[in-house]
Amino acid sequence: MMAPPYLQQLMLGVDAPSLFTLALCALFAAYSFLRSLVDNNYSHTDRLWSITPAVYSIVYAIHTHMSCPTHDDRALLMAALAAIWAVRLTYNFARRGGYAKDGEDYRWAVLKQEYITNPVAWQLFNLTFIAGYQHILLWLIATPSQAAYAASCAATLKGKHSATPALNALDAVATIGFLTSLLVETIADEQQWHYYAKRDKLGFNTKGLFSLSRHPNFAAEQAIWWFYALFAAAAAVSAPETDNTAWYSMWLLSSSKAKSKHLAVKFGIEWLKWPAMYFLGAFLLTLLFQGSARFTESITCRKYKAYASYQRQVAMFVPWPWKLLWAGSDRKLMAGHIA
Repeated sequence: MMAPPYLQQLMLGVDAPSLFTLALCALFAAYSFLRSLVDNNYSHTDRLWSITPAVYSIVYAIHTHMSCPTHDDRALLMAALAAIWAVRLTYNFARRGGYAKDGEDYRWAVLKQEYITNPVAWQLFNLTFIAGYQHILLWLIATPSQAAYAASCAATLKGKHSATPALNALDAVATIGFLTSLLVETIADEQQWHYYAKRDKLGFNTKGLFSLSRHPNFAAEQAIWWFYALFAAAAAVSAPETDNTAWYSMWLLSSSKAKSKHLAVKFGIEWLKWPAMYFLGAFLLTLLFQGSARFTESITCRKYKAYASYQRQVAMFVPWPWKLLWAGSDRKLMAGHIA
């Protein structure tokens, strides 16, 4: 079924889905910044965090369907996985009050009151990092979907209309890894939710997955996007070779309306020669979690004396294979003992 003409014009009128999604990214960033100025709440990016990557992935899938004459399973699979991730994370964020009128990540207040106290400096940080950098990061983690789009366009260019880039072993690894990581994240969030519903004297969770990792949900979230980036490698492997002669012949014969589109597709396929580029988002997300988890723990240590003992016993993200499983009781933790 063809998309409505107005939607085709909107999508194909942009040089490439990358530019279209980047424009959306700029709008999301502008909205987050301007809203924070209005209501003095700095969690508007947080409220969009679980939504925008799925939006970008779906845009790539739609664009692939409209631009290439063949059905592409990889683009649809990636969009479906991103949508599942988005629904689950949005639900978890909502039940914790993230979308409440006064809902704001407590860490922003600590950062503003104790570290970036100058109002001008804070608003610069708000513009460049909270609204700017984080939205660019969310755009980057979705760019592996562009690889699926480019691979389909490469197949179209080679005249392989009846055979789109087939799913391969890397796609299977990426899918299984993505879903497994999503399951781990779901279990961790459920354990955390039930713990905080009946919080004990200790004040922080040390049971279940939290006996193996201090932040199992954060670890799983990072893994999710590393596996998602693996789809780009799968697309690069399956994409047919193209050459510049074919591209320039195609460009010269195309209408002026289609020139920009074909050149943009060429740009997209060139990216497939450097699949490591698609891992940039996952890499930057990992760096972000390294910093944010440490900042979070610095606050937690001030609230709960026993947390330092927990830090010595349990790894931050990936469980220590050479350590005994966490066996310390809450009483030992509260006393600051090492089990």
